[in-house]
Amino acid sequence: MKHALAWMVLVLVVGWFWNNAPMVLSGKRTAGQVVDAATGAPIQGAHVALLWESETVPNEIFSGGGRTVCVHAAAAITNAQGAFDIPYWREFSSYRVVMYNPVALVYARGYVPRQIQLDAGEDGAIIAHPAERYELTPFSGSAEERLHSLFWGIANRGCMYGKESQKSLYPFMKAIYDEGRAIAETDGQRGTVRIIADLAATSALAINPNSPGDDAGVAAFIKEHMQ
Repeated sequence: MKHALAWMVLVLVVGWFWNNAPMVLSGKRTAGQVVDAATGAPIQGAHVALLWESETVPNEIFSGGGRTVCVHAAAAITNAQGAFDIPYWREFSSYRVVMYNPVALVYARGYVPRQIQLDAGEDGAIIAHPAERYELTPFSGSAEERLHSLFWGIANRGCMYGKESQKSLYPFMKAIYDEGRAIAETDGQRGTVRIIADLAATSALAINPNSPGDDAGVAAFIKEHMQ
């Protein structure tokens, strides 16, 4: 009986430390160039955003995991040579997750947006990507088609569990919003643009999805910075 009790105490103590000890999360450097797919010419002012989306592991001694969350975001804008560089990062986190290589979201006005899953190393290892080349195809289509590609292609992703790192996505989201606002022609299209505005403000304010919503704060941010 004493041995059984001691074992239970040990299990509970180990479980408590597992649940409460901070976990170190990190991401490798990603750099490269964004170019026109047809001409190979560099695209200046393209936005590249990386989302580190990971699967949760059990966070209580007898519970299961399996939920996918975005734990970190980082973004950059290409220079005159179409080059971008997103450095290595490392931070402590209360999230208990299995880290994977990130997803890249690539956007430039006048081009089809892309989502790109970065390759892993051997046995799924997380590796640096110092020489990426992202090719964008010129977009041709209606305003409705363009807004559909912008929203469903990249704008609806976000990184709501990324804490302060969400703020890095604001210039990316603001650029999408500005284009959407310029081309929207119907009430339905303007409604899509309003949703993009909400998502951009949510990133800028780094709103925690586990806390009460801040509709007033989002509305005030949009009024001050996005109109």
